[in-house]
Amino acid sequence: MDLNLRADPSATETSQPSASSTAAEFRAVQAIENDTQFVGAVAGLLVSFMRGRGGFVFAGKAGTAPQCIANRMGAGLGPRVLYSPEIRETVEKVLASGAAQRSHVAVEGGDAFIFICTPARGKDQAGLAVGALLGPERADSIRECEVLLGLISELFDRRTRAVEHAHVRTGFERTKVLLELFHEAGQAEEYEKALSILAEEIRRFVGCHYVAFGFGSVQRMKVAAVSGGGNHDHRGQTASLISRALSESLGVESEIAWPPGSGFPDSVLPAGNQVELMRAISCDAMVALPLKPDDDHDAVGAWMCGWKGKATAFRHKWELIEALTPHLSVVAELIRASKPRGLRGKVEQAWKKSGIGKKLLWIGLPLVFAGAMVWPVPHRVAADCLLQPSVTRHIAAPFDAVLERPMVKPGEVVEENQLLARLEEQDLGWQLADSVTKRDAKIKLRDEALAKDEVLSAQLADLEVESLALEIEVLEWRQKNLEIFSPVDGLVLSGDLEQSEGVPVSKGQKLFEIAPVDDLKAEISVPDSDSPFVEAGMTVVIRLGAYTDEEFSTEIVEVYPIAEIQDGENVFVCYARLANADALLRPGMRGKARIEAGTKPLGWILFRKPINFLRLQLW
Repeated sequence: MDLNLRADPSATETSQPSASSTAAEFRAVQAIENDTQFVGAVAGLLVSFMRGRGGFVFAGKAGTAPQCIANRMGAGLGPRVLYSPEIRETVEKVLASGAAQRSHVAVEGGDAFIFICTPARGKDQAGLAVGALLGPERADSIRECEVLLGLISELFDRRTRAVEHAHVRTGFERTKVLLELFHEAGQAEEYEKALSILAEEIRRFVGCHYVAFGFGSVQRMKVAAVSGGGNHDHRGQTASLISRALSESLGVESEIAWPPGSGFPDSVLPAGNQVELMRAISCDAMVALPLKPDDDHDAVGAWMCGWKGKATAFRHKWELIEALTPHLSVVAELIRASKPRGLRGKVEQAWKKSGIGKKLLWIGLPLVFAGAMVWPVPHRVAADCLLQPSVTRHIAAPFDAVLERPMVKPGEVVEENQLLARLEEQDLGWQLADSVTKRDAKIKLRDEALAKDEVLSAQLADLEVESLALEIEVLEWRQKNLEIFSPVDGLVLSGDLEQSEGVPVSKGQKLFEIAPVDDLKAEISVPDSDSPFVEAGMTVVIRLGAYTDEEFSTEIVEVYPIAEIQDGENVFVCYARLANADALLRPGMRGKARIEAGTKPLGWILFRKPINFLRLQLW
């Protein structure tokens, strides 16, 4: 930008200023904070101190045309002098070589002027040059003017150093405060307590009424600490409102303030309606900022300040708040990393508060637990069991007849040769009488045929007589076997025929099912997951629902190799023989079985099934 600052026409006619006034004016120029005003003031010094016709400040890079960013020209000089090729070439040489240069400049209607130029001295001033245009009357004092020009060019370096010193001092003071804050927060034993102390100390340092910290993402922002000390309700309405404001700041990746028009810089965006939040925290205004260490790292959360009164009373703290934010991000992350949280924090706190005895107990308990987990204990496979008869006899009807009367019911214990049922004799008597009558008639026909010498008729009649004789023999046998007896001692399992009296029965029709009860078979349904650990010969202990106070011990005699589906589960059926000399047990009784499957570590027994379930479900 060009600054055309006209010098006082009498500037070139005044005498050289005194040393005290020179130093005072130098300090006044050096103290100017605004960069534009500072550069213009330097151009004025080139005229007033050197009694020159013009003072200039140029900016540019080697190989590019320099630009005049500030100038002050005396009377009689127009802006065309800035475009003089001699001045441009001289400035380019200064910027390229970094050394002072001089040249003669032809001015319209007058003698040639002298232009002296030198680079700006000091750190970070590359690309700046200062120059003075001297009249012919100053030809005898060129050396002195060049020395004075060098002194004026050093103002840039002095100002840079002063700014750096101020920044260093401010940074040191802020670092000191942050270290003190971090030290205070570091004294806390728990993560939540440390952040709460940090929030309270920041509130005092900034001079606001309320401070809150939150960590997480836009979707899941958790309020970690608020000023004021004590615990806060993470699930309360206030925490929800604070979380919403912090999420908004994190979502837009910028500072937000409420109410709108608070006078903050343009970079601070207006927040959404925060009236409820202001009411909840008893404040009139707030500002929220993302906790972001630098541009190369993502934000870890956000923090907010709230204060009472007008925002204008708080605006002067903005620079401090903005400068604190990246440091707070680092400090908060250090606290999160160094302070235990959740269960770990409670355990560490309890450890610090414990005496020697409790600490030894804390150390001993894990060792005892680890030892217990590897200690071998009996591995017992649990399964359901069902008692079944070892042998079952089926009693069927010996011939077609009518059931006269059943003599036993299911569930009754019977002995060998005990009467089970009786068949009706009436139909058999009728059939027998009919067959005897037919036989006698055929015998008479045979005898008559023999008397008449009818051999063929006699033979046919004789065959029919023999057939009827056999039929009579069968009917007579049936008459002798109308009673059905039990072939063995045992229990009637089925054959409820009370409602079947007088009902015809067919030959081979099952009437009763009888099983010996002195020797039963236990069907043990082993779950699929336990089947690899069960084999024949293992001891099994059975406890039945009917006799819960008794245990029956036996051995596995057979493991059926094919799985079955029972109650919707895959099981392998094992068989074991169970003596029942006193006949206490009955087929159909259910219970539980425990199979002794050797020894395994206690940890394996406790955690095998959950681990296998997770392996199968997460595979």
